[in-house]
Amino acid sequence: MNNVFVHKLLPLFIVLLFSISLFAQDSRVLKLKSGDFELPVNISEIEKQHLEPVKYQDHFYVYLHFSAIPTNAQRVELKSMGVSLFDYVPNNTFMAKVHENVNISSLPIFDIDGIYLITPEFKMSYNLASENYPKHALSGNSIQIIVQNHSGISVSEMDLYFQSLGANILSHYSYSNLTTIEVQLEKLGEIASHPLVKFMDPVAPKAVHEDVKGQSNHRSSYISNASINAVPFNGAGVWLAVG
Repeated sequence: MNNVFVHKLLPLFIVLLFSISLFAQDSRVLKLKSGDFELPVNISEIEKQHLEPVKYQDHFYVYLHFSAIPTNAQRVELKSMGVSLFDYVPNNTFMAKVHENVNISSLPIFDIDGIYLITPEFKMSYNLASENYPKHALSGNSIQIIVQNHSGISVSEMDLYFQSLGANILSHYSYSNLTTIEVQLEKLGEIASHPLVKFMDPVAPKAVHEDVKGQSNHRSSYISNASINAVPFNGAGVWLAVG
């Protein structure tokens, strides 16, 4: 009887172990719009000089990987230390702003097992990262893109950076820190290399009229609807004099 019970449970146990193993592997994959990227455990190897390429003023803009999602209490404590967590990125990863005075060796107690530079490729949509540029966004050797930046920098300062790379400023949507620019294709990597640039995507294609006539569902059209035996108040036979 015991052997039968064991034989029934053994396949379930194997499936459970396999599922846990897959989950552990998948939790170390960074899933971005530009693709999936493996994140090796590196917390014991990272030093502050490694983070200089993503430093702006007195903060580093990085990805932090957690072996377990931080609790609200841990997030509050991290912020008091100078580590602010922003957007969550699958899996177990947060975009973060880390003050230059933070002691990196103290981060593992918060289940942080990796710190990673946010490279230009990480900030691009798949079309930009793979250089498969949509035709509607191209104009010769230039492309129109929408750039989102982190808070903490003025619109004018961001514009100066874009213009220093020969970009033309087309529009702003300040509420979401979005700027539409036209820039040479060869400058995309430099645009994305700024630590405060968060994401870049080609502009959407212009809207195309579908040539389908419609009528809004307001009260006057509803009461003249013959399909529900309504009163035909459609204006027929009514004369209007203006004097």
